[in-house]
Amino acid sequence: MKIDTPPERRDPIREALIDLCFEVGLEKVTIDSLCERAGVSSDEFGRRYADLEDCFFDVYSQEFDRYQRRAEAARAGLVAWRDRLRATAYALLRYLAEDERVTHLSVVEVRRAGDRSTLLIAQGIEEIIDLLDEGRQEPGAPENLTRATAESLAGGLFNQLYLAVAVGEGEALPESEIVPQAMYTVLLPYVGVQEAMTELEIPPPSPLDA
Repeated sequence: MKIDTPPERRDPIREALIDLCFEVGLEKVTIDSLCERAGVSSDEFGRRYADLEDCFFDVYSQEFDRYQRRAEAARAGLVAWRDRLRATAYALLRYLAEDERVTHLSVVEVRRAGDRSTLLIAQGIEEIIDLLDEGRQEPGAPENLTRATAESLAGGLFNQLYLAVAVGEGEALPESEIVPQAMYTVLLPYVGVQEAMTELEIPPPSPLDA
């Protein structure tokens, strides 16, 4: 899969933070060790960031925006709920599968990186919940479904996609199996077994140009 390298990802401080979080974990990263890895002075770090938490938020927020742009581009022109949901699932899986270092930072380390980063990942999850919850408007959807259904499904969808790319090299299923299975799971409460099963036969969309 082609990996795009936006200008911000060539920044030595940001790349050093991503590497160190992957290698030792955020809790063991210090400003001194980060500057040493990045080859910059502590004065340069201080001119850009208030502290390590501020640096992490800057790095994570840019990665979050990069995923958001991918997802929005994948959904562009799609009207049907299932099509938009499927496009989002593929965009998320492809983003998670792209760089294990960035995925570790964005999924694992972000949860111990301070309030601003925690709120941002919560925003992303809320957007997935909103999209899933549109399923209640589908023809034939059970009347007893509530937003709690989407809330429970969102966590399962994210975990299913993340775990699919977190397995050892050579063990991961192809995306043509991962996303259809995930879609079957999340569609089931809204459209029933027969309709949900149709997802298992839908091929992946072509990757967007990075």
